[in-house]
Formats: sequence, structure tokens, C-alpha cells
Amino acid sequence: MSTLTTHHDRPSLREAVRWYREAPAPRWEDGAGKKATFAGYLGGNVVAWIAVGLLGAMGLNALVEALAAAL
Repeated sequence: MSTLTTHHDRPSLREAVRWYREAPAPRWEDGAGKKATFAGYLGGNVVAWIAVGLLGAMGLNALVEALAAAL
């Protein structure tokens, strides 16, 4: 009888999603440091979602242009 072992160098997608969901987000609380952390977190999320939207729009545009050129 043989056993097969697997070695994971990186976490699975499920583990990454679980970690992301369970990680506490910064809150707007007393203290300039905590407020700056919250503002950075919020600003970073805004920039990241804008980048994702723009990259998605660029990808969709490239797909439409490729389909139009193929027809």
C-alpha cells in the first residue's frame, strides 16, 4: 500500500478567501494613527477597485476588437 502526500507551497484559493474574510478591517476610532490607517485602507481599496475596473474594461475592449477583426 502506498500513500500519496502533497506539499503545498502556497495556500489554496479557499484558504486565501477565508483569511481575507476573517481579517479585521481597520475602524474609524479615536487616535490619529488609527484614523490614518483607516483612511489608507479605504483609499487603497478605492484605488484597487478602480484599477480592477479599468483592467476589466481594457480586456473587454480588446476582446471586442479581436472579435470585430475576426468577422
